[in-house]
Amino acid sequence: MSRTITTRQKIFHLPTPDTATFDFSHGDDGIRITVPAGSTWSVKYHWHINHLGCRSVECLEGALKVFFTSTPFGSGGKLGHARWKFSFRPGQRVAWGPSRTEEKLDTLIVSLVADEILYRNTCSAILDADRFPLLASTPLWLRAVFAVLTFLPAARQWLVAMMLWVQLRMIFFAHDYWVYHGQLNVKWWWKSQPFGHPNPPKWASELQYWSQHAISRVVMATCYWVGKLLLGMKGEYEEYTPERNEETVGLLAEVSVMRI
Repeated sequence: MSRTITTRQKIFHLPTPDTATFDFSHGDDGIRITVPAGSTWSVKYHWHINHLGCRSVECLEGALKVFFTSTPFGSGGKLGHARWKFSFRPGQRVAWGPSRTEEKLDTLIVSLVADEILYRNTCSAILDADRFPLLASTPLWLRAVFAVLTFLPAARQWLVAMMLWVQLRMIFFAHDYWVYHGQLNVKWWWKSQPFGHPNPPKWASELQYWSQHAISRVVMATCYWVGKLLLGMKGEYEEYTPERNEETVGLLAEVSVMRI
């Protein structure tokens, strides 16, 4: 079995519980993302070193909540409705998605100006997750494990989910998309004092903040090389990737240099 060829596919419907529709038919106007009421889909806390990953997100319908931080010393959040636009900056750490604090939960529709290749590979990998145990590129030993687990469907599905978890981090690593995986809780001592909460020193705040990127690099680099060397995975697939223009090729070259 081979991966689904999605190079010409314009619309992707992600399954429950993270239900969302990605529409790539709008060209330079961005990726149209529709999140129905009741879906758990959201963009988790992450950042990019340059503008390749995400440039801006505009709310077209519903309520959009954006959380962000650019320094070790503070964070913020904004809530916007139709025609509200939030522009990202390189290195800014953000999370966004439907506002779930509104009295009425509505469908959220946004236009995301971002790296189309990143999101095409991500959507395609999610939709192909159940194919992984049968792919010709999946190592024989791993296909044998899945075959044995046929009689234990819960265990088999758990392993499929874990393989997808690794696969997504490979794609993120290859496209300058750094996901939060924890931090060194350096400021814990100051916040745990029984009498008042003295402000942590500057060095503690900076160390805790930058430890997020260090941990993210370790986790995602490990996933990338384990997936590449042991699991038959890639950070980007020809089956999912349309031909690039010269601008995108140049930006990817920058990402490769910065990752090294």
